[in-house]
Order: sequence, then structure tokens, then C-alpha cells
Amino acid sequence: MKNSEIENRREFLSGEGLLRATAGAVAAGIVAQRAVAAPAARPGGGVPHVLVQLYLRGGADGLTLCVPVDEPNYHAKRVETRVYHPDDTGADPDKKADLIVPAIWNGGTLERTGFGLPPAFAPIKPLFTSGKLCFVHGVGCLGSTRSHFQQQDFSERGEHIGTTNKDGLGWIGRHLASTTPLGSGSLRGLGINSFQIKSYSGGDGVTPSADPEGFSFPGEASLRTQLAAMYALHGDPLKTSLMNDLEAIEKLNGPGGVAWGTTRTAYPSSDLGTQFRQAFEVIRDVPDIEVVTIDYDNIAGQRWDTHNDQGVFQGTMANLMADLSNTLTAFMTDVDTIARKVIVLVHTEFGRTLHENDGLGTDHGRGGLCMVLGDGVSGGRVITRGWEGLDDAVLDPPVTGDLPVSIDIRDVQSEIAEECLGNSTSNVFPDETYDYDSLGLIGP
Repeated sequence: MKNSEIENRREFLSGEGLLRATAGAVAAGIVAQRAVAAPAARPGGGVPHVLVQLYLRGGADGLTLCVPVDEPNYHAKRVETRVYHPDDTGADPDKKADLIVPAIWNGGTLERTGFGLPPAFAPIKPLFTSGKLCFVHGVGCLGSTRSHFQQQDFSERGEHIGTTNKDGLGWIGRHLASTTPLGSGSLRGLGINSFQIKSYSGGDGVTPSADPEGFSFPGEASLRTQLAAMYALHGDPLKTSLMNDLEAIEKLNGPGGVAWGTTRTAYPSSDLGTQFRQAFEVIRDVPDIEVVTIDYDNIAGQRWDTHNDQGVFQGTMANLMADLSNTLTAFMTDVDTIARKVIVLVHTEFGRTLHENDGLGTDHGRGGLCMVLGDGVSGGRVITRGWEGLDDAVLDPPVTGDLPVSIDIRDVQSEIAEECLGNSTSNVFPDETYDYDSLGLIGP
């Protein structure tokens, strides 16, 4: 991390940084009012799901997370980094996949490929078999780019690659700006990071904090009172914005706020484990919360951007997958103990090339992988759209490329918005060129 980034994060947690963040929230609120119609009642009524969005930054290799074990070209081009078919009698048992979807053969013709989990990711299998988890293969932004920054930008905006951001908002920001809050509106969204992620842009009531357990008002209580009085003299929008920030702090760490560290479930001792434990405790104790976002780009410096030494069985990806599977399993165990409905979206900006490189890694690719977990998920499935295998002619580009993008990431986001958040696609994705096509992720 650059020194300037470290200083910016420290500054945010200072009193001066908090005031500047307040001013920024005011500006974002003005943009939202200009761009989006006044909040409307949610279709169907009732309390919607809480959305937890986990972004695997760096381009996680979906062909390792959920392995197409019956594809011959996968095994031909992943010589050192492949996960073996469970029926391969000559393979090392510690390098075999745990089968989750069997192949369908018609005579000698493969009608549907089988999928399996690598050993390090196998702890997540019970969520799959119990119907609480589904995988979606071939997901990405429409349009061609292999840039981390462009892919992340467009997926968070919810727009086609190459288009101009018409309203300056992110997809979750549009959702928040077009719906009524569940409570006072002071803590609708929590970003467990120290910067405002783009998908929240334009949404009111959003608080970013790298450590919500320690997120408190900087200074004496008397300063809080003085600031409130000072902003009250100026009226809105500054008054409401400041009071929302102070109220959010109270909901996280005030009397009667979150009871931190009280879950009995054992989470991994990693940053991700801590973040998901914090996310659960906020969901459990703050009835107003609607969205929690978490970024996961590395564990001890090992990243999803695996150009070298991918480490499928020992090393980078093995460590990341074990951390991810154990964390999500612990989180869903806790979610089962509360009445609130929770939906988890795990995604990444793109997949990686089918062929491994000389450094025993894989490079930036196209079609990626999503995971959707939680209440109402039509799970126990690997969802694809027009899967044509991994033969050379199918790849993007042919021979040297990887899995094509066959599913617009907005179809996943739209289904969650409509079926779980009580919003409409037209509010969240106003692009007139986009037509929502349901994947059947959420069951009846």
C-alpha cells in the first residue's frame, strides 16, 4: 500500500477526516436527489433481505474455485495447476476435486460437464449440498477489457463496458436512493473498509469503517454536543448529515449498540474472518442495516491476482480458498440463528486464462465466477448459460483465451435487487440498452 493511501485512511479516522467525510456525504446526497426519483414503497411490502457484498479484488480464478472436471482442454492446458478428476486413478489423492455436480454423458458425448471443488475449498461443500449456495460460471461485464480498474468500475456502476456513467452513481447507491429506509436512514449501509467503494456512490446513510468495533467519535463528548449545536444553526443539509453520522456511531458503539465479540461461532483469525464476524453482529443488532460490503484482496500479501505461483494445493490460492470457505461457513452458521433474511453475493472482476503461464500462474481473463448464498437461494447448482465447453474454438479469444462472458453481472445483481431487496431493475440499472434476464437464482 502506498504511503499516501495509509495517510488518507488514518486521516479519515481523525476528527478532521470525519468532518470532511460528512461534507462528502452531503455532496453525494445532493447528486442522488438530482439523479433519482424520491424513495418509493417497496413492491410487495415486508422487510427485505440484508445484502452482504463480498468483492474478491484481483480477478479470482473461477476455474479453480469451481473446477470443470470433465473438460479435456482444462486438463491439457493446466498441467501443473489443474485439479484432477476424482476418478483419475493415477492422480495424487490430495490433488483431486470433490465432485459437486456429476457430468451427463450420452453414449460417448459429454452433454453437461461435471464440476468439483479443490481440496482447499471443499469445506464450503455442505452449504452447496444443503441448498444454501449456488455457483454462477461465465459472469462478467459485457464488452471487452482485461483491466482490473475498468472491470471493477463498470461492475460497481452496473453499466456496459465503454459507456459513460450517466448519473455518477453505483448500483447499490441507486438502490438506496430509490427505496425508503428501514429505520431512520442513518446507517443503511456499512462498508467494512476505510474508503467509500464505488457501488455505494449516491446512496445516503452509508458509513465506511475499517474497524467498526473501534469506530467512535474522536474527542470528548462535549465536542460532539458543540458540533451538533453548530450544525443545527446552519440547518439542512449539513445538520441532517452530521446527525446521521453521529447516530450511526451510536448504533455501532453507543449504549445499547452492537454487542461486539459475543457470537459463539469460531471464525478464522484472518482479516476476512474478523470482517464477517463484525458483519454478522451488525446485522444481528442493528435493525436498520440494509447492506454490508467487504473487500477481500489478499491474505498476508497473497492475492487473487495469481500471475505467478498460483498455489492451488499449497500457497496462494490454497490459503485464500481455505480462508474464504471457512469464513463463509461460519457466517452462514451464525445467520441461521437469527430471524433476519440475509443474501450474500460473492464476485470478482473477471476470470483468468485457461492456459497456465510459464510462472505456473494464470493471467487476466474474461468469464468469471459468482457465488450466491443465503435465504431463498435456489442452491445446490452450478448455473451456466449456453455452456459450450472449453475447446480452443470456444475460448475468448480462441486457443489462447479463457471462458467467455455468457452472463451479464447485472443479471445476478438485478435478481438480488428484485427478489431480495424489494426494488426494481429500472431503478437500479436505468441503462435503456440493458434487458434483465433472470437466472432463477432465488427460489419460490
